[in-house]
Amino acid sequence: MTTGTENYSKICAARFRWAKFSLRRLILSVCQVSLVSTPIGNLGDLSTRAKRSLVESDLIIAEDTRSTKSLLQLIEVDYSEKKFLTFHEHNQDNIDFLIQTIESFKNVIIVSDAGSPLLSDPGFPLVEKCREKGFVVTSIPGPSAVICALEVSGLPPVPFMFMGFLPRKKEARQNLFSKSNPGITYIGFESPNRVISLVEDLLEIEGDFDIVLARELTKKFEETYRFNRDSWPAIKDRIKVKGEFVVLFRLISEKPIEDVGNKKLESLADAYLEKPTPKALARLLAPIKGLSVKECYDLLK
Repeated sequence: MTTGTENYSKICAARFRWAKFSLRRLILSVCQVSLVSTPIGNLGDLSTRAKRSLVESDLIIAEDTRSTKSLLQLIEVDYSEKKFLTFHEHNQDNIDFLIQTIESFKNVIIVSDAGSPLLSDPGFPLVEKCREKGFVVTSIPGPSAVICALEVSGLPPVPFMFMGFLPRKKEARQNLFSKSNPGITYIGFESPNRVISLVEDLLEIEGDFDIVLARELTKKFEETYRFNRDSWPAIKDRIKVKGEFVVLFRLISEKPIEDVGNKKLESLADAYLEKPTPKALARLLAPIKGLSVKECYDLLK
């Protein structure tokens, strides 16, 4: 038999749960998370809307708070009352803490060091979690090195595929390049220290490629180089390997399979017999199978 005290306790517990649920709904309804694009070089590219969001923000989640504070100083935004948190590839275990913190603020923005958040930037897991929690997530668009490079490249803009930071090692690069499909413009980021070797690795792949290197986009010394296999030697020494590079390439046509004559086969066979290595065998098999030397070499591993 239920007593009056037990009924009262149940009613109180139910009201508490409802109040807690209502409070959470209120928090989620007023908390807005904005993804703000920041300049990739030219400060004049910061939109009025982006600046207003930076001014009105209570909490700023940045890849590097020092870079963000420098930007705020340049655009004369007082950040003394704002709270800053960092979120980068080395502290992604802090997502639960960030979500709990976000719930306490009304205007939250997420920024990367430059350009659009989430593009080759560690912000994606945090945004995914915000969506799961029911926060209002909006984008305040602006500068993007990907789109900027695509526009000035002169390569067909549709379709294109963005690949982020390109692999550092030759084998991984060539494995990626060998899977290129004709008619697609591929876009990636590369450091000045590796950009020349990356192009040379690409040019070892069978086929006719159009390549563009876009350097220091929107900045004072912005440059764009467009070339193919034949013009690369003349372009190579002119490239200033400084600043940030966006690499674009497009496979125009695959190299046609050549008829293999007896003399060519004999020459390749002699080379293999003289030095019976997997690489030499790959050279022998490639024209017979209609594959690239790399593809044959990979099959022999």
